[in-house]
Amino acid sequence: MQKNRVRYGAYGIMLCCLAIENSHAGGFAGGITTDNKINKNEPLLGTKEEAANGLLEAVSGYNINNSDFMTAAKLKAGGAIVAGITYNPAAPTDRSNYPLTFNDRSNEFQFNRFRLFLQREIDTTGSQWDVGGRFDFVTGADARYATSAGLDDKFSPEHRFTKIALPQFYLQVYAPFGRGITAQIGHFFTPIGSLSPFYSVSYTAYSEPSSHTGIQLSTPVSDHLTLSAGAILGSMNTLDNFGHNLEVWNFLGSASWIYQDTTVSAAIVTGDDTSDETINGIGKQRSNRTHASFVFNHNFFQKWHYKFQTDIGYQAIAVNAKPAHWYGIEQGLMYQVTNQLNAGIRAEWFKDQNGLKTMMDGIPATYYSISAGLFWKPLKWLTLRPELRYDVTNNPVFNDLTDRQQFTFATSFVIKL
Repeated sequence: MQKNRVRYGAYGIMLCCLAIENSHAGGFAGGITTDNKINKNEPLLGTKEEAANGLLEAVSGYNINNSDFMTAAKLKAGGAIVAGITYNPAAPTDRSNYPLTFNDRSNEFQFNRFRLFLQREIDTTGSQWDVGGRFDFVTGADARYATSAGLDDKFSPEHRFTKIALPQFYLQVYAPFGRGITAQIGHFFTPIGSLSPFYSVSYTAYSEPSSHTGIQLSTPVSDHLTLSAGAILGSMNTLDNFGHNLEVWNFLGSASWIYQDTTVSAAIVTGDDTSDETINGIGKQRSNRTHASFVFNHNFFQKWHYKFQTDIGYQAIAVNAKPAHWYGIEQGLMYQVTNQLNAGIRAEWFKDQNGLKTMMDGIPATYYSISAGLFWKPLKWLTLRPELRYDVTNNPVFNDLTDRQQFTFATSFVIKL
């Protein structure tokens, strides 16, 4: 059961992960961050990713990023370990909380991910050309949701839950034309949507792609507005695509507006998929797939943060050779209790009109969920995330396809390396 989801972020035009690696995850909800998903006006949660400066430094007193080699090369390295356990009182016989993700295993410890990254950041403020890039490695249960066709599926182990993924490896080139143009070339996280800092993932975020392969150009057209556009390979069935049907390209575009305590972002990906498969005897088909998102974030009263997100998606030929639609609304509210403790609540409505994005079985369903959690950082390298979540839908998709509702209590930890 593989899906094209991981995405890594938190509250923001794409937030990383609330004090989680202080940083969702930036990607993988608390494990990876990316330039595409950094909310630059995030003073409340302070989620901008820091390389290293974690457990290894606390134990050894040594930060690899301060070495002469790393400093001279302008390189930064870092990583995280994420794991947890989810209690489900229904105790499904298949031990699955699905379609709940990433914590999809019930009543057992789940090692979600071990992740490392190496990055050379570019200077986008100067008058000189600059070259940088990034490489990410992930293994664990969450890597299933970051698999790309033609890449990770070729070398990832066959074990049902533990996989290996390379969710990002790209080159960045900065050209000092006008206000500056940055080209990102390779395999990179999507600018579609965002992830919250909770252990579990919303259905809206789960429906989004994880990463793309191609090229993307971005430029700040004003002090507050940044535009981005590019060409990427079309998706492959339910997976992001790296190496199939290289002649099929999609459009990827995004815009982000930041002013004081408010961030607004919008993104769209559209074009043919690359499946090229025989569908219900009507011959080999390709079809348009379009996914768009809108995210609004606002910090207020110094300690409060509000997020609103809506996504809409469409595929021309999908389950049973018919069109498919999916759309949802997600809202979140975060309160900073202390410098080490945040409390949050998330509510969502998601409609999988044709059963394509959640159960992938052609059975339509409408989902409602509410989550409440704490995000406690007792040490600079450790974040604890207890969470209560309640889900209800109009079709029995929970507990071995017998229940229309599900209650879970989860707790997880993130160790910044």
